[in-house]
Amino acid sequence: MKKNKIYLLISIAALICFLGTAALCNQMGEGENEAPTLKLKISEGPIFSEEDGECYYEIEAIVAGIPEPDIEFILDDNVSLLATDKVKVALNDSNDTYVLEANATNSEGTTTASINLSWGCLEETEEEVDEQITELPKEELSDDQLQVLSMFGYPDEYVIVFDEGNNNIRIDIWIFEAMQSSFFFEGGKYSGSEMVITPILLPDNYNIRPEEFVYPMTPDEGGLLIGEDGYQITETNTGIKTIIYGEGIIVCTYNTDDLLVYVSRSKNVEITED
Repeated sequence: MKKNKIYLLISIAALICFLGTAALCNQMGEGENEAPTLKLKISEGPIFSEEDGECYYEIEAIVAGIPEPDIEFILDDNVSLLATDKVKVALNDSNDTYVLEANATNSEGTTTASINLSWGCLEETEEEVDEQITELPKEELSDDQLQVLSMFGYPDEYVIVFDEGNNNIRIDIWIFEAMQSSFFFEGGKYSGSEMVITPILLPDNYNIRPEEFVYPMTPDEGGLLIGEDGYQITETNTGIKTIIYGEGIIVCTYNTDDLLVYVSRSKNVEITED
């Protein structure tokens, strides 16, 4: 009988310890819960996108709390979700500002944070690009070329080749209608002439002299010099680019590095009826 009482007392004591420990653990567990905190910070940007003209930021949410809070960004046309804790915000104009808002929620409550964004990109506009290349370099004419100019003036038509296989040496062919002659220059030095039969050439609006085409010259610089965009053809196999201006009045060819290698300046001819 006494033995049974001892077992009963031990069982009651164990039960009391168990219940006390459970209550303590429950109290400790409740004490660890924390209300959410939320902060928004710029993780990348501002970055200018030339493709769509937008200035964008990547914004990251820094959260804390127990249990771990859920994050909710306020989304619209300016905001796209990158991850549960990150978004991309795009601004469309240099005068744009934007307020990004987000919420963090757990069992202990909800908190809100926001961040103010404004256009901070230094984009390169078309006007700025044009300003950079408004003063194009010119080829310095040689003594031989200056002598021909002093006698006959500028050529009516010409061809320029930059020989890539020979250190890009410049080869000029100047054609004069009145003389029915062409003059050849290699590296500016006179190398010969020959008679040519040219029909009557008609005037046009392209007052561009041979020395205005230089190496290296890019398609953008060529278009600025000529004053128009032209029609572009790119060879599929080689990647060589040809731009035609004024229905073939001026033809410029560029290599795969977008550097000028060939120029042809011609004129329309007068068609006579027999």
